[in-house]
Amino acid sequence: MENKININLNGQFYSKFSNENNYSPESQKCIEETVYELLNQETNANKPGILLGKVQSGKTRAFIGIMALGFDNHYDIVVVLTKGTKALARQTLRRLREEFNYFINVTNEVRVYDIMAINDNLTKYNLNKKLIFVVKKEDDNMRRLEELFFNNYPDLAARNILIIDDEADFASIGFSSSKEFGLKMNVIASQISNFRKQLSNRCDLLQVTATPYSLYLQPEEIVVQGEVFQPIRPAFTKLVPIHDKYVGGKEYFEMKDDETLLNYHLWEEVPEKELEVFSKPHGSYLNNIMTSESLSKFREAIINFIVGASIRRIQNKKSNEKESMYSFIMHTDVSKAKHNWQAELVSQLKMTLEEYAKNGNPLIKDYIKVAYDNLSVSLLKFYKEIPSFDEVTNEVMNAMLEEYLGIYTVNSDSDIETLLNDNGQLSLENPFNIFIGGQILDRGITIENLIGFFYGRNPHRFQLDTVLQHSRMYGARPAEDMAVTRFYTTNRIYDAMSRMHEIDCALRDGFENNQFDKGVIFIQKDSKHQIRPCSPNKILLSDTMTLLPSARVSPKGFNTTTAPVTKKAVEEIDEIMRNYKPKEKYLIDASLACVILKMISKTFEFEEGYYFDWESFTTTLAYLSGATNDSALKGKIYMMHLNDRNARRKDKLGRFNVKPESTSAADGLHEGGIAKQDAVEIPFLLLLRQNGIKGEGLWKGNPFWWPVVYMPQKMKPLIYSTEKMMAPSE
Repeated sequence: MENKININLNGQFYSKFSNENNYSPESQKCIEETVYELLNQETNANKPGILLGKVQSGKTRAFIGIMALGFDNHYDIVVVLTKGTKALARQTLRRLREEFNYFINVTNEVRVYDIMAINDNLTKYNLNKKLIFVVKKEDDNMRRLEELFFNNYPDLAARNILIIDDEADFASIGFSSSKEFGLKMNVIASQISNFRKQLSNRCDLLQVTATPYSLYLQPEEIVVQGEVFQPIRPAFTKLVPIHDKYVGGKEYFEMKDDETLLNYHLWEEVPEKELEVFSKPHGSYLNNIMTSESLSKFREAIINFIVGASIRRIQNKKSNEKESMYSFIMHTDVSKAKHNWQAELVSQLKMTLEEYAKNGNPLIKDYIKVAYDNLSVSLLKFYKEIPSFDEVTNEVMNAMLEEYLGIYTVNSDSDIETLLNDNGQLSLENPFNIFIGGQILDRGITIENLIGFFYGRNPHRFQLDTVLQHSRMYGARPAEDMAVTRFYTTNRIYDAMSRMHEIDCALRDGFENNQFDKGVIFIQKDSKHQIRPCSPNKILLSDTMTLLPSARVSPKGFNTTTAPVTKKAVEEIDEIMRNYKPKEKYLIDASLACVILKMISKTFEFEEGYYFDWESFTTTLAYLSGATNDSALKGKIYMMHLNDRNARRKDKLGRFNVKPESTSAADGLHEGGIAKQDAVEIPFLLLLRQNGIKGEGLWKGNPFWWPVVYMPQKMKPLIYSTEKMMAPSE
């Protein structure tokens, strides 16, 4: 049996970091197990180690701990590969110099270099230190790294090296897709591979990412320009523990339907048509900035941000805390011209509010009142008392008079460079800061005290890795700030992000249980409409539907279609339901359930931005009904139907109803609880016959059936893939 390398946990580097950084037991376990795996498993470009954390969840802190422990255990040099932006490289360099400051300036044992700023006359004295090189993932940086190791200082190539690939994704693996060239091998991937091949001693590779799916979900082999390219398969995966202040997809998507929680108020829906305003400059929008219906959510977003930040500043003053600065991101496009137009709109809104405050225009109080009422609902779910309307009005008026609001367009590295503070984060120079930009804001850049996010990146197909990295509202967020936080986007985008969160959770469950290949099922219909397994890489290349154990699925955002169509379908379903008693549970053939759902689909007409994939839904039901090992249940699902229901179409906030069934025993029905409890081996279908009463927030006056399905408790996470292929990502 091969001898395993034990690791030293009491070396000077790791001991210092452990004592000063207060790593939790879970974080220490992650760090220690990662170094152990690096030393005892062969890692290379095709089999890297993976450090997997959530977006903005403390991955950098974890890999710095790994570096420290690595220096105590055989490694002499660490090469940190950063995303190819000057801002992120600068942020990483500053962070590393700060973290290793004691060993740089006190014990004189470590040197940290920017690969492009290093001089060509390093002495042997410096080269014999523990060395850290920060290298952007771009051609010149990689060539400079090779030149340094193999031409200028060849002794470096003989030392033990750890490469940490930060923000690892398609930039680091071997192929990419474009409309013009199709699949091609990445230059950076080739350069990383060539660098490693020329080293004469130990070299291990750790990739750090929140979105590893381009690594895990590749096909078995890919032909690139006539050559077979072998996919990268992780040698091991270690998960970065989630700290208690982390806010992510769970808070934004899983807890959104509970009206008792402040999370219910986080998302504000933006009409699809409003996004068009930010693409087409027109003077009429500037002239009607305070009244245009086409800018209603934009106006609400900015004013809510100003009022929310004012409320937090009042609260902080009362608590004798230091003056706080707050931030808002507007990210709807990658075009610089469109960013400039959006900045014009924000500037015009700012100027108008300042004029209102200066001239005592009473309209400003009306706008503040609307925002105050909006935010009070979530604030009162966290605080027993909140600042009064008069207090908030005075704070906002003063903010406008003293020009508290700063507006910044962030289009390039140079823009970022001027805005970074000494900690490598975007500097908040004003009490209220609005950042308008595109991809430069995507990854790595930290923005503190973010309480407003207006998101509108709206491709025809959403790529999982990319969109998750756009989620800058994730990260360490004080609960106090969450009470005034709002996330503005369209339903289409929100729904896509929600489904991506479900995929993320499903795949992470597989990682956590060390059963990735067995822990998630991928299915697809073939050309004969038969259900079959499909390759996991389809997750990046197709439309998908993700279903998790005990998940609840139901359409929303609809009204009934024309009366004749609705009436005909409802009469047909009524005829089927006469064979079953209401409020009782029955086993029915899954094929019959699919027929009923197909009938129901004809009666629904979805609002813009809303849809329901009936085909994917019925396909997964059919699959799950046959996936049980219980022969008595195979091919069946449970069904219960209830009549004479009056669920509202919209709630009191104007949002579409998402739960037509009762989940509480208070009214004596409790059908949701029954369905969830009994859906163990097979799905449970609830059919709720609505009276469809006509009225505001109600329906068109036509009865209809509303389906709700609870997924089996014992199912494995399932991802259904259609055969509509994605276009190359943006």
